[in-house]
This record gives sequence, C-alpha cells and structure tokens, in this order.
Amino acid sequence: SVVIVTRDGWIKRQQRVKDLSTTRLREGDSVLTAEFGSTRATIVFFSNFGTAYTSRIADVPATTGYGEPIQKLFKLKDGERIVAAFSLDPRNIGDIATDPKQPEYCPPVHAIAVSSDGYALRFGLDTFLEPSTRSGRRFARPKKGSEVVGVAAIEGDETIIAATHHARAMLCAAEEINYLS
Repeated sequence: SVVIVTRDGWIKRQQRVKDLSTTRLREGDSVLTAEFGSTRATIVFFSNFGTAYTSRIADVPATTGYGEPIQKLFKLKDGERIVAAFSLDPRNIGDIATDPKQPEYCPPVHAIAVSSDGYALRFGLDTFLEPSTRSGRRFARPKKGSEVVGVAAIEGDETIIAATHHARAMLCAAEEINYLS
C-alpha cells in the first residue's frame, strides 16, 4: 500500500500509485510525502510541535478521493501540522533496532530533527514502532516561538547542510549532532 500525506494535512491509503502527479488533491494542496509499506506495518507522522503520531498503515483511510484530515486519526493542537512521515516497514526504512544493553548505541538507521531556531537532534525510530494514542509521543521540545521544520531518516555518515533565508549556510557531519537515546 501507499500512504499519501499532503502539506495541508490530508492522508489517504491507496493500493498502488502509478504517477503521483495524478493523485487527487484539494485545490492548492500538494503532496508532502508518499510512503510505501505493508498494511501490517506502521507509519509515523512527525509534527512541527515535536510530537510523533504512529498508526498502522491499515488504519489509514483507503480512498482514491482526497483522503481524510489527519485530525480524524489524531488530536493535533491548534497550529500543529505534519512536517514528515516515514513508513516503518523494515523493507523501506532498514534496521532501526537499538541495543537495550547499550543505550548510547546509535542504530544503523535513525532520524534527525531540525528546528526553526537552528537546533538539531538525532534520535532512534524504534520507539515509534507501536501505534500511539491519539495524543502521540514527544520526540522533541522546541523552545517557545520555534518549531520543528524537518525530520529525515539518516544513517549517520551524511553531511548536514543548514541554510537560512538570509543566504547563510553551515554544514557538519551528522555524527557531530547529539544522539538522544
């Protein structure tokens, strides 16, 4: 199955998608992400307020229409929106398992989150495997007035490049960013 998430917060599941540009969207909306996975797997949605919401892929409404607002599945706060989503099907995401005997162990595939005030953190994804409550689970606590602007799955050997609206940029090795267990 394919789960499609739009920038305006609409989600839907379809059996197959031949061309993503032909999927039905509401006027002015665009595709944020399309994630593939078994209906038995889970999908995690990350919000700009630092909350992650996990659902079984089978629980995402199946339709060829516009889909449903994500608020039907989860309790998002006023102004909260989805900034990223990952299918946690092991065929897609890879090895996200952590070692419980080594809490500082960074799994082969983990995530990085970046906030609007320039902070970043790395964290494991295995805690999001099980479906969450409608209120979700915290993965970050952005400072008042800032928000999470992006979340990405990484392997740790990447170079992270951050750029501002004022044409300033910096780069660093992903392993220089703190991994929070």
